[in-house]
Amino acid sequence: MRLVVVLFAQARELPVPRTAGAEAQELYAQNYGLDGLWRWFEDMHRQGRTESWPHRTWAWRRILALFTLIYSGSDAPQLPMTA
Repeated sequence: MRLVVVLFAQARELPVPRTAGAEAQELYAQNYGLDGLWRWFEDMHRQGRTESWPHRTWAWRRILALFTLIYSGSDAPQLPMTA
């Protein structure tokens, strides 16, 4: 259910609003956003590179980092985000 809520928020640019700046939005998209993760898996599938998917534990770690960011927020000036 958390993933559904995150996808809903991302569709409305709620995690990182435009006022935070393009750098913060790009940082979130590349390192935390589910859209980028989904695009990566789509690209690998299109290229026929699905044999290594079971070994992609970094995807789960990325999702956990996203949940931690949402729960704890961020004090970093590059990605200001309140919990």
